[in-house]
Amino acid sequence: MKTIINWRNLIVVLWIAFIPVNLFAESKIEKLKKTAETGNPKDQLTLAIAYDFGLGVKPNYNEAAKWYAKAADQGLADAQNALGSLYQSGEGVALDFKKAVELYQKAADQEDDQGITNLGYMYDLGLGVEQDDVKAVELYKRAADRGHLQAMVNLGMMYIQGQGVEQDYVEGYKWYELARFYTTTAQDMKLKWTIRSVLDPLRGSMAKEQIKEGKKRAVEWSKAHQVQKPRVSKYAPYNQN
Repeated sequence: MKTIINWRNLIVVLWIAFIPVNLFAESKIEKLKKTAETGNPKDQLTLAIAYDFGLGVKPNYNEAAKWYAKAADQGLADAQNALGSLYQSGEGVALDFKKAVELYQKAADQEDDQGITNLGYMYDLGLGVEQDDVKAVELYKRAADRGHLQAMVNLGMMYIQGQGVEQDYVEGYKWYELARFYTTTAQDMKLKWTIRSVLDPLRGSMAKEQIKEGKKRAVEWSKAHQVQKPRVSKYAPYNQN
């Protein structure tokens, strides 16, 4: 089971966490529009979020795409990922997997972990690019080794299924165990159950020594990488594919 995060939902979680909630008050949207029109990429992204999710304005995917594009053109990785998500789903823009890949690539070129993971997903499923399991594994591992939770989950599944790598339940278990550990305090129950739905039956198909080895590898990875928190918000919803 591969997962791709609803990146635009995640943006809302992250940006609202760091900006005043009343910024989306209807009375302040007009002021936000004026500052966005001056070319401020962060204000453009914030305005795009407002239109995307109906915060202080009526939801309007076309306007959201317009403002995401303006911020993306200025190199804002969050906007590139969000706009890529719109092209991937065909909301506010024509469905275009190649354009989504292009935008994810731009974010990945900035060493943005979400962009790297999104790009890996496109190679994984062959959306907008030639399907390439090896390339997908390479990208997932690149982000997972930096503590990106979604990449850990998808990389673990690649090992379990033997896609792009030799099938290895122990290594797959390691990545799911790490994902489980980093979601211990998460409030998103859907995310927890997504991980548990794979981890629990996987345990049932492994010998005790294999499970022990998988846990050992997870501990060793944690010590070597010293990741305090996953790179994906603990509140981020997941879409299952």
